[in-house]
Amino acid sequence: MYLKWMDNGKGYVWLSKPGLRDFVESRLYQGVICRDVDFVGERNQLVVSLVMEEGSFYLDRLRLAEDLSKTVRSMGMDVLISWKQEEELEKEELSFFERPIFWGGLTSAIYAAFSMGFRKTLLCVVVGASVYGAMSFLHSESGRTLKEDLLNFIKEILD
Repeated sequence: MYLKWMDNGKGYVWLSKPGLRDFVESRLYQGVICRDVDFVGERNQLVVSLVMEEGSFYLDRLRLAEDLSKTVRSMGMDVLISWKQEEELEKEELSFFERPIFWGGLTSAIYAAFSMGFRKTLLCVVVGASVYGAMSFLHSESGRTLKEDLLNFIKEILD
């Protein structure tokens, strides 16, 4: 994606958004992540959204902001930096109908119903649901405990 920076009598100057992001990321300290970069051409301003670790210090944040501002201003632009902590990041949760697994499962079920018939499709759905349930259980806390107990039991038998 390209963002328009300025124009003059000879044409326009465009900035690459991935290029701006790479530029900002190359100047960040360890533990700081560039979440987003945008450019507001009317104000000649680079808008940077940064994410910091929970244990970072205010002075590190201030020093990074000053260094980044100085570098960007030397290129003839202004900069606005917004900060977020990792815990403040909202988890973008997709609704059930927006998840790819829903659409894949629905399409597979419709295709199976037409190609295999109702009984075989129902059998496939039951087997798939059973395996899904078993795997969900094994990934839960009680399932992990059961796996560890079973593996320890097998190791005792083999030893």
